[in-house]
Amino acid sequence: MTDNINFKRIQNDIQQDDVVLYMNGTPMFPRCCTSAMVVQFLDTYKVEYKTYNLMEEISLLDCLKEYTGRSVIPQLFIKGKLIGIGEDLRELFINGEILKIITSENITKVS
Repeated sequence: MTDNINFKRIQNDIQQDDVVLYMNGTPMFPRCCTSAMVVQFLDTYKVEYKTYNLMEEISLLDCLKEYTGRSVIPQLFIKGKLIGIGEDLRELFINGEILKIITSENITKVS
């Protein structure tokens, strides 16, 4: 798998940007309620983040599942580390864990 171009792309994506969200749809038009929820939380925290629409890139979706060992979308990475997936992200936002991570990692906020 390590020679797969999408595997290398995922590695590059999560190293290039501090906060990366692989989601269904786009921030303006999320295609599932969980993706919409994550975008809403990140926007509320005014976090600068990069998204990738997995509905348009099925081969990337398949590779992401292999890369993380998780088949649930969305998947949120902070500083190259998988923080959470799907509905689990809701709990991490509600209990403040993601805000703690954002603060401790000095994540850039949108002004």
